Amino acid sequence: MQLLWFLLRASWRTALVASITGAISGAASFGLVVAILNTLNSDDYLPIVPMLLFVVLSAVVLATRVICQVMISRLTQKSVSKLRMGLCQQIFASPLKHLEEIGGDRLLASLTGDVFMASGALSGVPGLAVKIVILICGTAYLGWLSPMLMLGGIVFGGL
Repeated sequence: MQLLWFLLRASWRTALVASITGAISGAASFGLVVAILNTLNSDDYLPIVPMLLFVVLSAVVLATRVICQVMISRLTQKSVSKLRMGLCQQIFASPLKHLEEIGGDRLLASLTGDVFMASGALSGVPGLAVKIVILICGTAYLGWLSPMLMLGGIVFGGL
């Protein structure tokens, strides 16, 4: 949870844009699935409107995913840079005796490995937001198709 707050403090505007575009991407992905299902269930031989809807939704998914990934990449790089700079400042502020007790190998591990793990966790946050939106939309669509099946899915998911 602290990692999420660190990400938001690093650049809340970038995180907001990435979250919004991720949510739009998730909703458009769900709309694409619904459009495909509706087209498969229709009897039209040349469905122009569903084809146009498919093209538009595909373009929206592509554009929002690209924007989301670029924003997340920027956010991750910025937050990793801030994290490394903060660690370096704390290392420089420490007394030499304490640094010698810790050892250079542990300091290097904290600057490289630990920061790398934190950046990996940060890059997964927007994908989680997209998947949550898809899950919510899918549950709502399932409720529209069959309320009992949706209820059973929610109960099963809760268990």
